[in-house]
Amino acid sequence: SDLGQPAPGELPESLVLEATKCLLSGKPHEDSGPLAKRRRSLKEDSAESSEPLSYGDETFHYRSELSKFLGRCDASRDGVAPEPARLMLTAGVSQALDMLCTMHASAANEDAVLVEAETYFLASDIFCNHGLKIIGVDTDGEGILPTALESTLNQLREEGRRAALLYVIPVHHNPTGRTMSASRRSAVAELAKKHGTLVVADEVYTLLTYGEARPPATFASCGDHVLSLGSFSKVLAPGLRVGWIEGSAEQLKHLSRWAVINSGGYLSHFASCIVATAMEKRLVDRHLDQLRQRYAARCEALLKALGEFLPKECTVACRPDGGYFVWLRLPQDISATELAKTAAKHGVVFKEGCVFSPAGELAGHFDGRVRLCFARLADAELAEGVKRLAAALKDASAV
Repeated sequence: SDLGQPAPGELPESLVLEATKCLLSGKPHEDSGPLAKRRRSLKEDSAESSEPLSYGDETFHYRSELSKFLGRCDASRDGVAPEPARLMLTAGVSQALDMLCTMHASAANEDAVLVEAETYFLASDIFCNHGLKIIGVDTDGEGILPTALESTLNQLREEGRRAALLYVIPVHHNPTGRTMSASRRSAVAELAKKHGTLVVADEVYTLLTYGEARPPATFASCGDHVLSLGSFSKVLAPGLRVGWIEGSAEQLKHLSRWAVINSGGYLSHFASCIVATAMEKRLVDRHLDQLRQRYAARCEALLKALGEFLPKECTVACRPDGGYFVWLRLPQDISATELAKTAAKHGVVFKEGCVFSPAGELAGHFDGRVRLCFARLADAELAEGVKRLAAALKDASAV
């Protein structure tokens, strides 16, 4: 599949329905328990209510439940929950990126956004909409190269410009599937701090880590100049539009001054109350366990089929231990762009490597690669898709 989304038929409608009924009928968090004591200590009045149908000026219930959920379910945290004060409600990663561009970057100042040489292509569109210059930085099997990053930052400084943001995907990278080591993260964070650059780590796939693998601690632990973005789009349902930013209280206070929040309250407030209730009842925990098992099996099924049906010249750049994707190198002289046309005739689709090039500047370099998504299809469908891809490759090689 060319879509990096959950399969519609596998979305947890019954879970969302149960949480919604509980939220609107019982509201168990309202009158008693630690949360109630905390709310009373804050001396909230009606204008600062966390009622699900209000504007959403107060998000403590969501942040409190999210904190406990991450402590329970994110293996990279060793059971240590983040402080609720370090968490901020968002309407997903896309909205968070848009807000960060507004609050931390300026096209008028010719600010740049640095990204990995291969990056999430729709994030690039958001940066472009803000008039920001996108610059791709060379990578290796661990992610962005510190030497290349330092060179780019120094070049911008010499030009009298700055990199306002450094956008990275450090865990189960989209599209390559790689994970950045703790030492590499530290080196990248240190360089960014030296140049006054805010690191924005898109960590939406951390919770989708399979087997015994355990990613390094969240990138937000590398300093107050680092923000981590998370989302329930991949682990619950994208239609809810609920996510979070993790970072220092000072950074989050700055973001809370975003005019959209001042005017209309926090985004996705009602949906966040549903998610908070689902976390409180541990419905999300059970669903996440099922997803991990299902996706791990599908990942193995895809890798097995690739090894069985494709020519040996096709290689997997990184064997993923989480996420959604496999990054496949094609045989030499096969263009992914041209192969896509042939593959469509065989009834198989994928994302061509060139679309992951920031602003198209390295499109030619990645035209020999394709991104395959294993999350949406059953094992048998994945095997059939690889057989069709093999037939398309055979046709393309004969031309």
